[in-house]
Amino acid sequence: MIKYINTLFLMALLFTINALAFAPVENRLMVGQRMKVGEKLESRNGQFYAMLGKDGTLGVYRKEGTLLWSSETNDPGAAYFGLERDGNLSVRRKDGSKIWQSHTVGGKGTYLIMQDDGNLVIYVETPASAIWASDTGGM
Repeated sequence: MIKYINTLFLMALLFTINALAFAPVENRLMVGQRMKVGEKLESRNGQFYAMLGKDGTLGVYRKEGTLLWSSETNDPGAAYFGLERDGNLSVRRKDGSKIWQSHTVGGKGTYLIMQDDGNLVIYVETPASAIWASDTGGM
């Protein structure tokens, strides 16, 4: 009986760890993570968010919904946006075909962050630098 309970516990733990590995951490999206249409990557202060809309456009918005930046893709076939292994931010259809991309190449520790100032930025940990931004900080 104890062996059975331990097995169930380990299975539940592995499922939880796996689910967390693909979910964004607060205001960051790590390499390999993606977000579906309508899911929000919010700034820690809750004043800004990035979201892929039903119209297929990736946008940066104020809390009340004012659009600050857009990928201008307008493709209702869009299914998700994510940070690829090479550090490229992309919007893709369900079949994986690319609609939009940031044309960036990252390095160790690349991540996308929705900052408290409203700027959506891709950072590389080594060497520490920003490689792309929506340029919406302070808007």
